[in-house]
Amino acid sequence: MDSNSFIYKFIFDKFYQIPRHILFWCFIYLDELISLLGLTPPLDDYYDLFKIMPLDITAVLFNLYFLIPVFLLKGKTFFYLIFSLQSVLLVISLTYLIFENYLDTDFNMLSYILSDLTLNTTMVACAVAIKMSKHLFIDRLKMDEMKQNQMETELAFLKNQVNPHFMFNTLNGLYVMSKKKDENLPDSIMKLSDLMRYQIYEADHKKVSLKKEIDYIENYLGLEKMRRSDLNVTFKIDGDPNFKEISPLLLIAFVENAFKHSFTVGEVKNNLNITIKLENDQLDFECVNNIGVTETKEGGIGLKNVKRRLALLYPDKHNLSIKEEGDLHFVNLKIDLG
Repeated sequence: MDSNSFIYKFIFDKFYQIPRHILFWCFIYLDELISLLGLTPPLDDYYDLFKIMPLDITAVLFNLYFLIPVFLLKGKTFFYLIFSLQSVLLVISLTYLIFENYLDTDFNMLSYILSDLTLNTTMVACAVAIKMSKHLFIDRLKMDEMKQNQMETELAFLKNQVNPHFMFNTLNGLYVMSKKKDENLPDSIMKLSDLMRYQIYEADHKKVSLKKEIDYIENYLGLEKMRRSDLNVTFKIDGDPNFKEISPLLLIAFVENAFKHSFTVGEVKNNLNITIKLENDQLDFECVNNIGVTETKEGGIGLKNVKRRLALLYPDKHNLSIKEEGDLHFVNLKIDLG
């Protein structure tokens, strides 16, 4: 239910508290109301009705604003039932005293008590059921809000871990380039600046343009190509990434991991092939690299991080497969972006 809708506000907003009570009593005295409006034959006991209405209203309000918060919501159900029953019996007793002089000679006290007990108990039970349903719904909303806040806090923590992890790997590479006095170092630093600008100003949003995310990966690949001559890197896009959005910095973790574990020994170059296929709202990301000499069986913080983020951001809307076949390492990620 939309919290901005009139129905939501009417049910939960204190501003509509009195209209809610009026509506409730119109429902309780529906027969009498219809008769007053002339839609059914007139009743003979309007005056008697106005005598007992204050008692009924008092019993309901006593339950709603005293017995429920003091006993029922604190788990003291037994005491609530006792005092609630007493309040109903008090109303029945007062009603009897009011109409005692008008009773017929064949008046049956037991029948009167059972009849009024049923009516008053039903009336109070309806009010209490509405109150408790409303209370449980509000509690559920608060719980959902708390879970959402916890998830957003965890996502923010995981996303903040991406930057130091990325910086650690990249600065290590730039350090190696500086030691070698590599002529590509200035351009690499500029590309790193572009990457960091994206992380700071773009990746802070919940969703980013898929086109910008792909541009970010391409910039990262350009940076790595400058400092890595031992890899043949291909990057293919099949489909139109425009007008599509994705949570930022998800795919880059797999690309980083591929570079990290693709170092070679000797003259033979390893291959790194990255493909992104797009069809409707489906994204199919594939990353295949040769397993290098530094390959380890344990995933680093980046992969653990991205798996958790995928579980939080795309529950039941993604499929991740990571496997090894011979000297190749395969990553396939499918995401429903819709």
